[in-house]
Amino acid sequence: MVCESDRKIFNKKKKIENNYTIDNLQTLIIGNYDLLEDVTRSFEYMKHEEKVCSSKCFNILYLNKCIEELQAQLNMMFMEENITTFKSIIDNKEKRENFKLIVNNKINELEKCKQNYL
Repeated sequence: MVCESDRKIFNKKKKIENNYTIDNLQTLIIGNYDLLEDVTRSFEYMKHEEKVCSSKCFNILYLNKCIEELQAQLNMMFMEENITTFKSIIDNKEKRENFKLIVNNKINELEKCKQNYL
């Protein structure tokens, strides 16, 4: 088995059975939409799977997925693929720049949180 977080090999038989928990649930609400809700929900289901070797790695993987999701949301918004969610933002240059700033600040915050686990 290879840990999805740090890519190190771990022995599934020696792993202590554990239902990992997310130490700090992440959220970023823009309008009425939480950009990280789907990531958090998927990790709540994944905590029973054998994808990571420790709680530390589980949290690093969670933060990485949050960062990936926010970067994807930025890309979709600026490519206008997700028009229904961000219609009012896309149509207003000031709102677009503010959205970009908020999301980039959250990505930086998540990167700092990751450093606590390394």
